[in-house]
Amino acid sequence: MTIKSEGQALLKNHERLYSSLIKIPENREMKYRVVVNNGESIGKPRFKDKEYSWPKKLLTELRDHLQKLWNYFQLNSYWLDNTILLLLDYRTRRASKKSVIFLLEMDVWNTDEVFGDYLINKKDDKTELYYTRFGQKFRKMVIDSTVDDKIKNWICKDAVQQIQAQFLHIWDKIKTELQVCMKEKFKKCPKIHLSSEYIREQVTRIKEEIDAWPESALLNLGRCTEIWLIIELGVTVNPGLDLLIREAEVRNLLNKHQFQLLMNIKSHYNQVKHYATYKVDKSIVHTLYNDFCLIL
Repeated sequence: MTIKSEGQALLKNHERLYSSLIKIPENREMKYRVVVNNGESIGKPRFKDKEYSWPKKLLTELRDHLQKLWNYFQLNSYWLDNTILLLLDYRTRRASKKSVIFLLEMDVWNTDEVFGDYLINKKDDKTELYYTRFGQKFRKMVIDSTVDDKIKNWICKDAVQQIQAQFLHIWDKIKTELQVCMKEKFKKCPKIHLSSEYIREQVTRIKEEIDAWPESALLNLGRCTEIWLIIELGVTVNPGLDLLIREAEVRNLLNKHQFQLLMNIKSHYNQVKHYATYKVDKSIVHTLYNDFCLIL
């Protein structure tokens, strides 16, 4: 997949997950109590279960999506900084108060962006409400009722809306970062995944070089032989072409004719790699190339 097509697939999944995730706070059962502190009434909306019990399918989809986003940004963008790290970093998703999972699965008051305490100040025919934290009041709100049940319902509904608003803020921020990353001019150079298909593609290009640049073709053939053996043997460290060939023979990955062919490739490859005066014979390179293609 290209950077653009992968980004578009992530955007599509981002939109699909939103419709399920935004409903989580309103579907969680709420409880409510009022405490009196220094003569002031404080309404405390809380979820009945302190931690949300995720449906396995939805949690799996969300985790996979967040991991794909992390991989995408890490692979392609130079702008993977704290503004996005705190939302997605796999090392802190369960602990970061900024993260999507923490916001949706924890209680009302746990995150810094959501207020869990409401100062209640009843007047004659209305009630003034304030968010409160550590004795400080924030944002005055007024409802046209002094009935306790109506105050309770309003506060519980507002607590849910706070969480949904913060979720929307985070979700849209990730969406914007994704859209920008797709269009950025400067991106990280993509890493090449070494595979049998990649080697076959590289080998087909060698044929075009043999007549014009036999030395280059021979060097590429030797390198492709090394990589092919590394993949076939499943090793992570390259001990050198000679040892790779002998290990492949021990494991019965090569018959005696193939073993001899690869040793010939190794010999010519080393000659052109290490000696400036080595003369490359095009016909030999053609033969080595054609015989190697039969192995792949």
